Amino acid sequence: MRNRCGCLTVSGEGKNEGERKRQSCFWLSCLRPVKNDEGFVLIIALVMLVLLTFLGIAALTTTTTEILISGSDRSYKQAFYNADAGISYAVEAGVSMFPSGPVGTVTNLASQPADLPSDILLQYADQGTVAGVGRMVDVHSTGTSGGGATTTIIAGLIGTVAGQQPGSDPLGY
Repeated sequence: MRNRCGCLTVSGEGKNEGERKRQSCFWLSCLRPVKNDEGFVLIIALVMLVLLTFLGIAALTTTTTEILISGSDRSYKQAFYNADAGISYAVEAGVSMFPSGPVGTVTNLASQPADLPSDILLQYADQGTVAGVGRMVDVHSTGTSGGGATTTIIAGLIGTVAGQQPGSDPLGY
C-alpha cells in the first residue's frame, strides 16, 4: 500500500506485529526544491579553499625543489671555476713547475704552491719530451666548493716558456 508521500507498507511473517508490518518510505516524491542557497555558497567556498590549498602546496614544493637545484648548480659551477683557475695557474707557471716523473703516471706535486687556494689540487702526468716541441705534461686540476662539489679538468701543456704555449691555440691543443 502506498501512502501519499511515497511510503510503502510491507507485510510479512514474523513473531510480533512490528516485524510483520514494516514501513519503507521513499521521500523523494515529497521533496520540494529549497528556496535559499546559503548552504550552496558554503560548499563552493570550501571547495575553493581546498583547491587553493593544493595549489599552494604545489607551488611550495616546486619552489623548494628549484632552490635545491640552483644551490647544487652553484656549487658545481664554483668547483669548475676553481679547477679552471688551477689550469690557468699551471699555464702561467709553465711546465718547469712540474718535476720529471714516470711517463703516463698521475703524480701529486711534492707541495702545493703557497699562492694556490686550498680548494684547488694540482696533479700531473709527465708525457715525456717531443722533438722540436719540448716537454709535455698533462695537468689535472681538481676544484672543490663549499657545497661538496668536485670537478677535475685535464689540460695538456707543452713547455717552453712559462705562460706561453707554442702554436696558434692559446691553450696549447
